[in-house]
Amino acid sequence: MKSLEKKIKKTELLIKARKAQLDTESQSLALIRQRKIAQLQELDRHQKNYINGVNDLNIERQTGDRRMLSTIERSVDHSKSQWYKSLREVKTWEEKEKQQIEQVLLAQRNLKSMEKVQENHFQALKKEVDVREQKEMDDLSVQRFARNR
Repeated sequence: MKSLEKKIKKTELLIKARKAQLDTESQSLALIRQRKIAQLQELDRHQKNYINGVNDLNIERQTGDRRMLSTIERSVDHSKSQWYKSLREVKTWEEKEKQQIEQVLLAQRNLKSMEKVQENHFQALKKEVDVREQKEMDDLSVQRFARNR
């Protein structure tokens, strides 16, 4: 019985540690998601700049005056470059998010397994207590029976 109580105390400490790990991993995931959202907003901004630049470029090409054509082309190229760079960043954050989700799931599985171990220890302790109580009741019954004879 003492060993089961010790095991239960140890599992309680491990469960606290696993909960702390799960909280840490969940906070990291939330931070990654915030950064990914910020990067998606940046991607959207660069995409709009690129599309507006292409529209301006098409308008400039249709006019007879092409003095600003090379400047607008460079601006569109820069916008496209920024858009692509932002897209790569989004993909990087998505990969980090995927990896962090795996870490959160692993932390959840670890916590669940420790909770199951603790539950098994509780059941074993209850069974041991029930057996001990039954033995005491049997001993009392035998003593009463012996006295009454």
